[in-house]
Amino acid sequence: MDRYQVPNPFVGRGDYQCFGCDPNNGIGLRLRFERDGDEVRTLWEPRKELEGYPGVVHGGIVATLADEIAGWYGLAVLGRAGVTKSLSVEYRSPARSDQGPFLVTATAGEVGEKQATVSVTISNASGAQCAVAS
Repeated sequence: MDRYQVPNPFVGRGDYQCFGCDPNNGIGLRLRFERDGDEVRTLWEPRKELEGYPGVVHGGIVATLADEIAGWYGLAVLGRAGVTKSLSVEYRSPARSDQGPFLVTATAGEVGEKQATVSVTISNASGAQCAVAS
C-alpha cells in the first residue's frame, strides 16, 4: 500500500473543534495524519504555549499526541471510530520544544472485534524516543 494523507472527515462540520486534529482550532495541535501500510504517522512542531517547564513540552500534550494518533489509527487502518478506554504513557526523555518536529507513529497491538490496543512512539527530530504509549 502506498503512503497517503488520511482525509479528515470532520472538517466543515459546524460542531467540530477537536483540540488534536481540527486544522481551524487556533489553540489546538492541528494534527494531520499519513498512512503508510499499517502505520499511521504525523509530524508535530511544538509551540511555546504548550510547554510545562520552560523549553519542555507539557506531559499532557505528549499524552494527547498519543491519544489522538491512536484514534486516527482506528479510523485509517481498522476502518472504525472509537474512544479511549485506557491510556498508558511511558515518558522516556523530556520532549524539548527546540528538538522538533516530533514524529508520532502508531501501529497495531492486539486487535479484537470490539477493541484494539494501539502502540504509539513519539520521537524528536534526531530520532530519540521521548515517549511510548498504548
